[in-house]
Amino acid sequence: MKKSKRSPEEWEAESLRLHDLRQERSKVELRAVEEMLKRPLSAEQMREQIERNHAEADRIEKREQRKNSNRAGAKSDKSDT
Repeated sequence: MKKSKRSPEEWEAESLRLHDLRQERSKVELRAVEEMLKRPLSAEQMREQIERNHAEADRIEKREQRKNSNRAGAKSDKSDT
């Protein structure tokens, strides 16, 4: 098993950094929800938003599939040698 090259202090700093990022993201998401409550979307705008969200999800899924297939290809290349 590999030993970590990070000190406990480095792990703590990284943990705090990630915690801060999550909190900031939550604040941004709450502001977005507040804005949506102030200005609700029409049915047409909602449909358009759903289509954009689905298209973005499809792009992300395809990108992840390419990454995974590239990793699998790289692993099989290593095992072939």
